[in-house]
Amino acid sequence: MRFKSVFLFVISAICFCGYAEEKLQDMSIVISSNAPEVVKFAAAELKTYLNKISGKDIPIRVDVSKDEKGLLFLVGKSRLTEELKIKDNFEADAFIIKRTGNKIVLMGDDLDISKSEAFPFNYMTSHKGSLFAVYEFLEKYFGVRWFWPGESGELVPVQNAMNIPEKIDIEEKPDFLWRHIFIYGMPPEIKNKEVPLWYMRNKMGIDIGHSSSFAHSWSRYMSNEYFKEHPEYYGLIKGKRTPLRMKDGKYAFMGNQICTSNPEVVKIFVDKIRKSYKPDDKSIVSISPNDGLEFCECDKCKALDHPELYGTDEGHDGLVLSDRIFTFANEIAKEIKKTHPRLRLGIFSYTVLRPPPRTLGKIEDNIVISMTQINAFNSNEDCRKTGEKRIKEWSSKASAFIGREYWGDYNFSEIVHPHPRIIAENISFLKKNSYIGYYWESSADFGSNNLNYYLLAKLMWKTDAPLDKIMKDYLEKAYGKASGKMKEYFELMEESFNKSCRKNKIMFLKAGYLPELYSPEAIAKAYALLDDAEKLAESPEIKKRIEFNRAGLQLTDKMTVFLTLCRKLTDYGLPVRTPPYEAKSSADYSVDEIKNAIVQAKEKLKEIRTLFDKYGKTSAFQGIAFDKQNKMYRWSESIDEYFKMYVQKGNGEVMILPLKWKFNIDPDNKGEKADWYKSDFDDSSWKEISTDNFWEKQGYENYDGYAWYRLENIRIPEKYKGKKCTLIIGAVDESCTIYVNGSLAGSRIYNSEKDPDGWKKPVEFDITGNLRWNGMNCIAVKVHDSGGMGGIWKRIFLVFK
Repeated sequence: MRFKSVFLFVISAICFCGYAEEKLQDMSIVISSNAPEVVKFAAAELKTYLNKISGKDIPIRVDVSKDEKGLLFLVGKSRLTEELKIKDNFEADAFIIKRTGNKIVLMGDDLDISKSEAFPFNYMTSHKGSLFAVYEFLEKYFGVRWFWPGESGELVPVQNAMNIPEKIDIEEKPDFLWRHIFIYGMPPEIKNKEVPLWYMRNKMGIDIGHSSSFAHSWSRYMSNEYFKEHPEYYGLIKGKRTPLRMKDGKYAFMGNQICTSNPEVVKIFVDKIRKSYKPDDKSIVSISPNDGLEFCECDKCKALDHPELYGTDEGHDGLVLSDRIFTFANEIAKEIKKTHPRLRLGIFSYTVLRPPPRTLGKIEDNIVISMTQINAFNSNEDCRKTGEKRIKEWSSKASAFIGREYWGDYNFSEIVHPHPRIIAENISFLKKNSYIGYYWESSADFGSNNLNYYLLAKLMWKTDAPLDKIMKDYLEKAYGKASGKMKEYFELMEESFNKSCRKNKIMFLKAGYLPELYSPEAIAKAYALLDDAEKLAESPEIKKRIEFNRAGLQLTDKMTVFLTLCRKLTDYGLPVRTPPYEAKSSADYSVDEIKNAIVQAKEKLKEIRTLFDKYGKTSAFQGIAFDKQNKMYRWSESIDEYFKMYVQKGNGEVMILPLKWKFNIDPDNKGEKADWYKSDFDDSSWKEISTDNFWEKQGYENYDGYAWYRLENIRIPEKYKGKKCTLIIGAVDESCTIYVNGSLAGSRIYNSEKDPDGWKKPVEFDITGNLRWNGMNCIAVKVHDSGGMGGIWKRIFLVFK
């Protein structure tokens, strides 16, 4: 991270007459004897980087005399800054950098707030004005950069001499009061140091409130303490007042909402907020609903809803509850304003609260709304217009917003998806529409998306900063002579992603869309650009940065191939869930084709795991998103099941039964009495159905109960005669009974307590004794489903051994 050269910077936006070459041995860093912890840390950071730059040890001193010789860096408020009559009244996180003679003042809004695991102050919410002054000074005058967390993301040019302007007078404050990233699942190797340092060094922080200012909160206010005496405080759900949901002895903050039309509930919220905060406290306090649905269905609550004012494409599948919830929020806000004028209330706008309330004139001005948004798909014009229309409508109702984005949401699977133009356009648009902050949710996938996150940090501080200038600085400083090729690489990935979004009209990313984003040709070209960039790299440090980006491309490549194979297996009738993808072909395939796809998918899974093992303790990526989706969609489990059934030696020879079977629902459970299981039963009037998907997905929505599947004219090849035959149903939801040639062959009764995942697992029956080896066979399967999805949803086959 060190380059031996002498830098003479020409600085814009400041006033100076020339440079003075400073004597290293005469430099000191000065702080007050009672400096807050955040200022002590700022001084330590300045010392660290001045030492790296100069190779000398610059001392930190306390309260020196104003007549002290040599260059003095005054960090934070001190006796010397008071004597110099330097302003010490700052807005949140604002700072000044000012030179007066031999003194350079680095001072700003400083306040220690609590502690964090690795620092004696909370690195997110503490006010860090002087610290930001230090970082700005190092960036502007010495070319220091922090592109991503960790050693390879740091640039510290070594200088044989320090040339600092003789006149400096800079004053800055952030455009957004929230400049935050919510990273989930970080390993301790980066959670406690690397990521927090990158966060602070790029001037990020929460200047009002805290990271839970918009968290799901209703269970915290209400708990179930009132339920016994006042069940009317809780939601009427399916005709019954329902207490708040618990999980493992704790409140789940999910579903089972409260009765917001009850004035006593308003009083409870107001009283608890007043008891928790002092009258002059300045913060944002969450009053957001619990996550999920299950809102109150009482007449008073429903009377506040106005479904006639909203479209079926708004809210959550057409359900909009903004009017009732913001009526509730307004009542709380009015009361809090009377006693706590500096306190603000935070609430999400998403799912059922996405549209603004159309029956309310204004939202109280002490309410801050966290607007969820996903702008990665804004190259799709419909997506961009829909999002901007929503924001404009909201800005006519409320006075303050904080954006919540999902740039690294688990649905992106930690793949590469650079969006510099969309990010810059969106941040500028938000600033013009009453936004006071911005944050995004992510895994620590800097190997894939460091460009996005670096740009976001810069633009959250200064929302109108020129994109081209930031990009040019990032590329030239991070990659040197390889900057041109790296620019081409990012532009290729950006355009490939955006082109796919436009073509496929993608407005929300799910796993099934990933194979559409990058063609094999685009991936190959991306590798070639990184290869060319590496050849141009003039130092080992630059090569490391290119390799860091290559890790993201490798993950993108392997995930794309793996999910393509999953879709192919789904087409073969062996579902590997990659929503919203549905099988595109009902044709039958050879066993060899299926085996090859299974083997390739299993190998690609291994390669993906190898990548996570290599980079999982760095900030490149950790596999958090993959693990979540893998568990949700059972990728590894499904591939392993198919591998065992079709590929593994010693498991016998497979005969795949046709995908389409005859099907009929049996709501009165009369199938046995009507001989539906017998070989000679006439099922010609029955419809066909695929055995690789739930019946709800095939025209039988909302049906729960009994249903039958039948397949006739099954001829067993002569070569299998004398072998044991096992009928395997890939998965059935929920219970099933099997008949072969009119005889009962077995049953599986689903038991949610003993085996809650039984509906996902293969079901096996020995039908050797039921077969006709010299004639046609008939198989009938009776299925019972008590709720949710139902039916045979993974293919059926016979195994001979």
